Amino acid sequence: MAVRAATNRFFFLYRQADGVVGAGEWSRAIWPPVAIMLAVILPWAIFRPSLTDAELGASSQMAAFGMYAAYSAGLMISVVVTLFATVAAYCLNAKRFRDCGWSPAWAGLAPLAILVAGAMHWIASREPEINAAWLAYALDFVAFFAVAWTASILIKNIRKPS
Repeated sequence: MAVRAATNRFFFLYRQADGVVGAGEWSRAIWPPVAIMLAVILPWAIFRPSLTDAELGASSQMAAFGMYAAYSAGLMISVVVTLFATVAAYCLNAKRFRDCGWSPAWAGLAPLAILVAGAMHWIASREPEINAAWLAYALDFVAFFAVAWTASILIKNIRKPS
């Protein structure tokens, strides 16, 4: 019975955007998706792995295929896990925004800003010809303020002005 209740609570918190949660429950429940996203994204951001033609050409064809397959598999797994954790955070934030009297659609602002900034960093580091590093940092600035605004609304329980 306790396992079923825990499973139902998990589905309510992370897989449904309907309902409401209080500030205390939100502050406890937001950490697992955030921790998962950080655990998956930080190694890519810190080590910036890439496969260049020189790296692939320096080894045998079979080794190059193995490196490419491992790189692609790691990238795909990271993207899928990040998207699942983003959806979980969105569902939780939507409940909290609804509780504060705001539209649940605002819950997508911070995750979208973070994902767009991350995509821009990915493109800027792999396509130096487009010289988009400044845009990546500008999008980091936007993402930081989107996260700060979202957190201030959800933590301080700021009600939507009428």
